[in-house]
Amino acid sequence: MKNQNIEHFCPEGSDLASRASARNLRTKAEQTIKKGNTAVIDLTNVISISESYADELFAVLVEQHGLEWFSNNVKLLYDKSNSNGVFRSIATAIRRRLESQESHAIKISIDGLIAAKKASNSKNLNQHA
Repeated sequence: MKNQNIEHFCPEGSDLASRASARNLRTKAEQTIKKGNTAVIDLTNVISISESYADELFAVLVEQHGLEWFSNNVKLLYDKSNSNGVFRSIATAIRRRLESQESHAIKISIDGLIAAKKASNSKNLNQHA
């Protein structure tokens, strides 16, 4: 592991659904990572996680910092017997965030190309007038 120190975070409850709670945990994890530590999120007692919780905690981290940063700085502890649904929610939230981000980036690129084409056409019309 790149980071020397590890800080554990245990979400309260076994059914995670509060976006506000996820935001608080995300903020604490980010502060830990900024100090050069690894954030370990303990999901061993978690039975279910809503997509909004997964989005606010995990997908926002991936969107803001990138997937590589996330995998290098955030570790998950989990119970293999009840982790499938939890990881499915996390993966779905991250996938949706990244797709949305990618769609936005593509739209900006297309808008830029359209603007450049309009400017080029306008310049060409002015030269021929």
